[in-house]
Amino acid sequence: MPREIRRPTAKEPDVIVIGAGVAGLAAAGELARCGRRVLLLEARGRIGGRILTEKPAGWPIPIELGAEFVHGTNPAFAAMLRRLGKKPRPLDSALWWAVDGKLTEVTGFWDQIAELTAQIPRRDLGWSFQTFLERKAGAWSAADRRRARNYVASFNAGPADRIGAHSLRADHGGADNTDGKLPGRYDAVAEALRRRWRADRVDLRLRRIVTEIRWRRGSVEVLHCSPRGRKVTRHTASAVIVTVPLGVLQAKTVRFVPALPRKEALIARLGWGRVVRVLLRFRPDFWRDPLVPAAVRARSGRAFGFLNAPRAPIPVWWALRAPAPILVGWVGGPRANALLRLDRRAILTTAVRSLALALGISERALRSRVVGWRFHDWRADPFTRGAYSYSVAGLEHGPAELAKPVARTIYFAGEATADVLGTVHGAVESGVKAALKLAAEDFLDRTTARL
Repeated sequence: MPREIRRPTAKEPDVIVIGAGVAGLAAAGELARCGRRVLLLEARGRIGGRILTEKPAGWPIPIELGAEFVHGTNPAFAAMLRRLGKKPRPLDSALWWAVDGKLTEVTGFWDQIAELTAQIPRRDLGWSFQTFLERKAGAWSAADRRRARNYVASFNAGPADRIGAHSLRADHGGADNTDGKLPGRYDAVAEALRRRWRADRVDLRLRRIVTEIRWRRGSVEVLHCSPRGRKVTRHTASAVIVTVPLGVLQAKTVRFVPALPRKEALIARLGWGRVVRVLLRFRPDFWRDPLVPAAVRARSGRAFGFLNAPRAPIPVWWALRAPAPILVGWVGGPRANALLRLDRRAILTTAVRSLALALGISERALRSRVVGWRFHDWRADPFTRGAYSYSVAGLEHGPAELAKPVARTIYFAGEATADVLGTVHGAVESGVKAALKLAAEDFLDRTTARL
């Protein structure tokens, strides 16, 4: 056990925010604008959470190992993008389907998904997406139902028999036209949130791992330590906003004293997804290589779209800024679980085999053209422990319940509490909402105390 040392401090903060992902960054900034002094504790040595942008030596462009796309928006996120001067570029809707070594461009797939999810009943019946397919998609062929099930499970990073069908209706299962790609680096989003702080009101501490939150109404004591765990430091405040990922909450690495049995029971039931995402960098002449199918070469100077090989272990692929010889492989949900048990070398081998199968070419020949690769195991990351949240059938109101504060003292934010789960814009808005709710309730408490 580390030796506990009470660190003498000058003036304690009004509020402690745990986690400097975009929800924590947004919450800290909003609290500062409301006149609060904020201590922001982040376990990593960087801000941004599941936004992870890198520019490896020799790679032609920055790459994203975490969040990459913009899946819709809301006022808080839209305002931030305006300040950044960034407008998401629409995604190329081209979809290539690879079966038995043949590559075919499929038309109408996204419209088909939107049409299918529009049939989901407006009233929440507690159905899983699998139940909906069985009861309402009888006119669809078995192949179309299987294609839709695989897409929804992978996109939402959870099993189709657990994902809530009703949650897919609003955004047409992710097949609407609000998706896009941010120009430049995605970590600019985190930096934009940080730059809006009042430097005299937000104290950011990196590499501070929170282990325990002791609380009573109107008061919290947060214990945190360095990665080496040699010293435990304590800070007190009137309230805390917890923005750590759902996977960390489910792992119970942050202890609440007294415990929060209702919250903890809810947290255990919420959906937490798994994803494997691999980037392969090829030789500069890859797009002109006769090895690449002619149909793909013909589009390589433009947007590439998405390539789907349903029989491959990593079935979905897309290109980064199509002229750059970098392809991203993706699989989410139950199919990702088996891959995440492999070591890094085996994951690389599986990725090359999957792309070779998708392109209908020799695995050995494709491997000889790979000059670099990147992979981040978010499940093994102790400060994430997975990918992102998904809505659970029969528990669609769970995220809103998680967001409800405890005794006007403990607040929760992050994409797991958002109106739209698994999105950056949802996380940003959740941080703003939690901060404004805390400030408003604090104002009411102070006003009442004066009466």
